[in-house]
Amino acid sequence: RGAGQDATASAVISDIADAVTALLGVPPPKFSEADMESYEEIGKRSRIASLEEAMGVFYLRLSVVDQPGVLAELTSIMARHCISVASMLQQPAKDKNLSNVVLTTHLCNERRIQKAVHDLDAHEHVIEAPLLLHIADFED
Repeated sequence: RGAGQDATASAVISDIADAVTALLGVPPPKFSEADMESYEEIGKRSRIASLEEAMGVFYLRLSVVDQPGVLAELTSIMARHCISVASMLQQPAKDKNLSNVVLTTHLCNERRIQKAVHDLDAHEHVIEAPLLLHIADFED
């Protein structure tokens, strides 16, 4: 907290690189022999979670045709993939025939949300590719 954006970005990239090398069991350069052994051990015990195991809460933004029944169709697609909607906001777009729909989900797995986004993208009333973002939970 309090670091500038460049320092923060550098720290985040460094942490990601450390995580990747640990998963691969390869220590970063200039590490001691003890560090190398611990990275090799982490690599043996670690694996990347499957899409079914990767759980999260998501933000989804859609640009849709503004007409009756469209929201019901969107939520029906979400329900078909067993995704519960936590919140939804619809606002008129600059083009009066379109609306921007923003929703957040309750906890669901990555596989389900990816399939739902694929179906939403193919829907006739969705105008642009959906924007999907993970919502970080910093309390765990």
